[in-house]
Amino acid sequence: MKNIVFCGYDGKMGKNVLQYLSQFENLNIKYKINAFSTPLEKIDLKDIDVVVDFTCAKACYKHALYCATNKISFVSGTTGLKEDELNEIDALFKKNEVGCFICPNFSKGIQFILNSSPLLNTYFNECEIEETHHLSKLDKPSGTALLLKKYFPFTKNIISKRKKHYQAIHKLSFKNLYEECIIIHTVNHKFAYGDLIKKAIDDVGLFTGLKETF
Repeated sequence: MKNIVFCGYDGKMGKNVLQYLSQFENLNIKYKINAFSTPLEKIDLKDIDVVVDFTCAKACYKHALYCATNKISFVSGTTGLKEDELNEIDALFKKNEVGCFICPNFSKGIQFILNSSPLLNTYFNECEIEETHHLSKLDKPSGTALLLKKYFPFTKNIISKRKKHYQAIHKLSFKNLYEECIIIHTVNHKFAYGDLIKKAIDDVGLFTGLKETF
């Protein structure tokens, strides 16, 4: 049984993640935190195994550093953290020999694309990323698009669109001199992220430092 503190349980993403995780008997959501509840630093973490975070970049950064300092594993799907913040988080988790997942996209399709990057980078020398999300999404470009750009360094452009629909869409157009390959990944329901969030919770104790992908 793993005892969990869930931060951001009442947000758009958090609600769905909490619903998904609640089906597993080996997970015990011991505390739930939002903007109006007792803050993480005021909670007794003695029996806590993992802190799960789906908040905002500012809160996630603070929660991650607090968990690293207190040697508590951390799993987050929050986006918008800066590279220097991620480096700081990584260094502190390594120093205290604790594991941390901060993954902008827990869907299997995006993980497949990231894991395919060595081959795609061999075959193509140009990439354009187009991401489409709901009007309510604050970060632009999406955290997923920025992560994809890190894995495909020859990306020349990121196009961001916001529309009145739920679907999260990432379209990657790869080119070389003679051909083009287009990959489109669409998430139709937030449960698409559930399996790998559960895997992150299960696996985060097996390594130290920060991981963004599987």
